[in-house]
Amino acid sequence: MALMLGDESLRALADDMWGTLLPYAPEPADDVAFPYLTIASHIELIGAWHGCCQVETSVDGAAAIAGAMLDLPFADVSLADLQDALGEVVNILGGSVKSCVDGHTALSLPVIGQPERRIRSVDAMVRVCSTWQGHPIVVTLEDGRGAPIHDSPLPGSARAA
Repeated sequence: MALMLGDESLRALADDMWGTLLPYAPEPADDVAFPYLTIASHIELIGAWHGCCQVETSVDGAAAIAGAMLDLPFADVSLADLQDALGEVVNILGGSVKSCVDGHTALSLPVIGQPERRIRSVDAMVRVCSTWQGHPIVVTLEDGRGAPIHDSPLPGSARAA
């Protein structure tokens, strides 16, 4: 079963999500440049459609997002706060994508860690870029062609509770 979700649809889902979590929405961008240190959260969709939603940002961007979501000053955001916030972000986004799938599809637990840099051949990849408070954010949706995308957790990862 195919999921027909393009750039504009994914951007609309992401904008809806950000609108509920942040005081103001990220600004759309054609592309973004990442600093050396980035962090990603991903969630697998398994069932009628197999795929993966991932949100990647700078480490400072993740701390800023966590601070806004938890109403904490940037300096008070702990690693656990950052992991919880990014897990919640990708869980909400994954649930929105899941609602677009015909048939039963389950979500994995969110995984947060260093983004994978391996190249994987996929049938389709949708990618939308934004910036929030000067921090890059990239949301991707990958089609697993009937199989899970990630064979193992992200390096340095933690499962969100």
